Amino acid sequence: MRNSHEHGSNRLLDSQTLRQTGKQFYMLNSTVRQYFEAWNSGDVHAVVDTFNAAGSYFDPTVPQGVSGSALFALVQGFLRAFPDVTFEVVQAVDNGAGVVATRWLMRGTNTGVLGDLQPTRRFVSLPGADFFQISRDRISSVHGYYDVRTLNSQLGLPS
Repeated sequence: MRNSHEHGSNRLLDSQTLRQTGKQFYMLNSTVRQYFEAWNSGDVHAVVDTFNAAGSYFDPTVPQGVSGSALFALVQGFLRAFPDVTFEVVQAVDNGAGVVATRWLMRGTNTGVLGDLQPTRRFVSLPGADFFQISRDRISSVHGYYDVRTLNSQLGLPS
């Protein structure tokens, strides 16, 4: 592919290649694809089901990580706050050994309570990245990164 770069066993796919092929999710690791499809369909159970029993999620709001029922509550709360949320994967690197890195663009409107914050009714378009550890077709961990100040600014909140 014109915009696909090989780096050893790593496969790097950029957004132009993904758009040209029409296979955005299908070029991802199948578990990671299921994870993003579950978020995009607003299915809390499907998101959590992509994790193994001890799987953990980390991001700037939960640096200590969450798993099990706390993971379910986090996903459920976020989907209530942003019921129309979508994630567009704009780049992915899969090392073929269970490590997948993605760059994404999250879009959605804050129409529900987010933690202690009332809905702002503002649309957000937030870039970020997730780093996955996959084992036996399930997520062992996701480390998510995004700029909290950018999110707060787009929501009209103090930084």
